[in-house]
Amino acid sequence: MANMISLAVAFVAAWVIYKLLCFGRREDTLPPGPPTIPILGNAHLLPRKFPFIKLAEMAKDYDGIFSLKVTNGTIVVVSNMKTCKELLDDRSAEFSSRPAFAGMDIVTGGRYFATAPALSFMKYMEVFKKVFSPESAPVDFIPALLYVPERWAPWKKMWKETRELQQSLYFNMFKDVIQGQRNGMYGDCFVAKVIEQQEELGLDQETMAYIGGILLDGGAETTASLIQNLVLCVTKFPAALQKAQMEIDSVVGERLPDFRDIKDLPYVQALIRETHRLLPTAPTAVPHASVNDCEYRGYLIPKNTPVLFNIYGICRDPELYDRPDEFWPDRYLLSPDGTRPGLPESMSGVRATLPFGSGKRICPGMHLANANTNLAIMRLLWAFDFAAADGSLSMTPQLNIEKEHCDIQTTFRE
Repeated sequence: MANMISLAVAFVAAWVIYKLLCFGRREDTLPPGPPTIPILGNAHLLPRKFPFIKLAEMAKDYDGIFSLKVTNGTIVVVSNMKTCKELLDDRSAEFSSRPAFAGMDIVTGGRYFATAPALSFMKYMEVFKKVFSPESAPVDFIPALLYVPERWAPWKKMWKETRELQQSLYFNMFKDVIQGQRNGMYGDCFVAKVIEQQEELGLDQETMAYIGGILLDGGAETTASLIQNLVLCVTKFPAALQKAQMEIDSVVGERLPDFRDIKDLPYVQALIRETHRLLPTAPTAVPHASVNDCEYRGYLIPKNTPVLFNIYGICRDPELYDRPDEFWPDRYLLSPDGTRPGLPESMSGVRATLPFGSGKRICPGMHLANANTNLAIMRLLWAFDFAAADGSLSMTPQLNIEKEHCDIQTTFRE
């Protein structure tokens, strides 16, 4: 009997050890990737800060696509334009889903769709961007962490606090619109139009409040980040600032620039596009996910697998761009998409819309965002000079606008 018990214990122990050794191992059907280690998979290779830089380095060993194992989870990373086009353009329906975002689901109550007073909104955005940051809560890539008790999982407390702050902000703004309607205001307001069609659309009040709020969430952060990045670039490269200002002065003169002027300012357009390229506001974009099991180049991408499109790596591909790590707006005056002249069609065609995504999940507010940022940037360059107070500026892109403090002097132009 003792021998039977010992044999059973040995069998169970061997089975547990075998499972642990397999935990984190890459399946043979997945795209290739860095060697894994038991339990962690590739999690030990991913830094907490600037993971997109590490992903771009890894991509050099693979042909446009590779996979990572993060404990028992899988992430597929797309790292060149050719693969991006094939998956997001040619097969957009197969990769039009989104992976589950545990924090976002809890914060919004499942009401995000891609997912006030100024001080309240700024406070909310500071908290909101932390919820959306992979370095603050790795649950989306390590699903088992979702079951960790709250006392050992500080991100769960953060989710609840953000949920309360978001509801307060959204509902206060929504109530303002309702009150404004009663007073004959906001007739052409977007949310007012949604309220008018409430019954037709079958929406409750919370959903209508979130429809309005998501316009702020989706646009305020990225717009502010692009403008901040551009100011950073022209401060570090004053020759580009002077060239843009000379062009604006010659076209606009003493009056304030308006929306119509951007078409007559090719260098300013190039300046904006080069900022998008060198310092993308979302270096890995918002992840897509496979709708079903998908076969690609002989590999199997399982259903609901997160797919990251490393915009940072694509926009610094030396096969696509001359001097890819330099801020050089003139590249967009030499070729329409800024790439090396004479590239074969399969390699070129890096769209100006790439920072806004691609395929069926492209940002629906892209045209509004472009119009508003173009106007804001034209007016900033028309009105101000910028200089680094201490002579040094960091040029590392961030996953939102979590920039280190930059001491930039701003003065009115003479």
